[in-house]
Amino acid sequence: MNFLVISWWVLFGIVPQQKEAIGTGIVDLKSSPATVAEVGFNIIADKHFLVEFSIENYQYKSIDGLFFNPYRVDYRFKTGVIFNDHISIFFDHECDHPIVSCNIPNSNPDFLSQESRIYVKFEGISK
Repeated sequence: MNFLVISWWVLFGIVPQQKEAIGTGIVDLKSSPATVAEVGFNIIADKHFLVEFSIENYQYKSIDGLFFNPYRVDYRFKTGVIFNDHISIFFDHECDHPIVSCNIPNSNPDFLSQESRIYVKFEGISK
């Protein structure tokens, strides 16, 4: 039996619809589709203690098509206790930060989003 179980993930995708209100401007991605990439990992110790971290990055395709222009990065942290297969208690925090660039219209350093949660999770399987 393993005392520590470490898992990881890498995610790549396209964002077909999204609007970002940044400062006084709205960036509408219908005219400029964005892509998303995320990397993360979690550690479960003794089957009962969880720590998880991920970074998610959103970017536009550059005008010349050769590069990406990132405009937002989201950081996520989660920790908790897994009592059994059905009951867990967690704390998580997410903060979303702009990436200011001269290549992105309406980029603004005043944008920030964050949230912290403490919650109990009940899980089950219906057959």
